[in-house]
This record gives sequence, C-alpha cells and structure tokens, in this order.
Amino acid sequence: PAENLVAEQGRIFLPEDPDKSITIPDLVAAAQANCWGSAIGEASVKPDACPPHFIACFIEVNVDTRTGRVKVVNAVSGADVGTPINLNNVEGQITGGMHMGLGYALMEDTCFDKEQGHLMNPGFLDYKIFTFADMPSVQPFIADLVEPTGPFGAKGVGEGVTNPVAPAVANAIFNAVGVRLTDLPMTPEKVLKALKEKKD
Repeated sequence: PAENLVAEQGRIFLPEDPDKSITIPDLVAAAQANCWGSAIGEASVKPDACPPHFIACFIEVNVDTRTGRVKVVNAVSGADVGTPINLNNVEGQITGGMHMGLGYALMEDTCFDKEQGHLMNPGFLDYKIFTFADMPSVQPFIADLVEPTGPFGAKGVGEGVTNPVAPAVANAIFNAVGVRLTDLPMTPEKVLKALKEKKD
C-alpha cells in the first residue's frame, strides 16, 4: 500500500527494503508512459499575516495644449517589498507595472456596441497599449526592509505597482495645465475638452 512507502532524498522505497527504490522523476515518467494518471498532491497553510506592500509613484509629463497629447517623460516608482529576494525580478516587476499603469491611464479602452454589446476593439490594432517607443525612462527604487511574517523577509510585488500610476499621471497633468481628469483613459480628446471647459 502507498501509505507504507517512504520518500527521502528524491527516492521512494519500502522501509524494510531501501535498496529497492525508484527516483521520483523515474516514477512520474513511468506513470505517464503507462497512463496511470497525474501525480497530485494537496497542502494548505495559514500564514501568520498577509502584509501589504506600499508603492510610491512620481510622473513627469509634457502636455501639448494644441493637440491634447500627454507625453510621459520620466517615471519613478518605489516599492516596499520587504527584503527583495531577486532584485532584478523586483525591478522588472516595477517597470512592468508602470507599463500597464501608463496604458490604463492614457490609452487602453474597451469599446462596446451599444445595441448588441459586442466588443468593438478585440485586437491590438484598435486596443492600443504602450509600446517600447511610448515608454519613458523608469527609475525603480526599493525600500529594503525585513518583513518578519514573509518568506525570507519578503512581501509581494505585483499588481499593486500598477495602482498608483494613473493617479500620478492625473496629478502631473493637473500640475502642468491646471485641469483635473478623473475618467480613464485620459485621451487627448478628454484633455482638450477639459482645457476648453477651463477656458470658458
């Protein structure tokens, strides 16, 4: 019976005859070759805490008041992720979050047919995202702190990096031209409309 088997140091064997053993990779390969089904395991854990990560975001923009175009020229994003286990990956995650956030802030929008409810821009030809050429210089910085409840002192860094980007862009636009935009994406048309309303 399976409950009599022992798994140690990558091998499975009976305790009374440890010389008769098989490696776990060999066992999995045999199971797949003989259609025994998948190897499935279950586990659960209740962490001591789920500490949030904190993000700070700073954006510098140029706003063309004739066309309404907003160009992001510089971006700084800082993250409290506890102890960064892999610094390059954390910095990449911060830069990727900035990319997503800028897309949400300035160009990504879904358009639906009002009568049928069909998505009108399902591909990247019509659903615009930030390209490499659109991206500003991104300067990530990391608050290297120890989180006692996290693995190896770490906390998460993921979707949270995206969250403050659009508000930071809106604040930068307000700082540049004095109009407050609250509807995403902040397209040139919306910028021009807000500038016209401010002038009137």
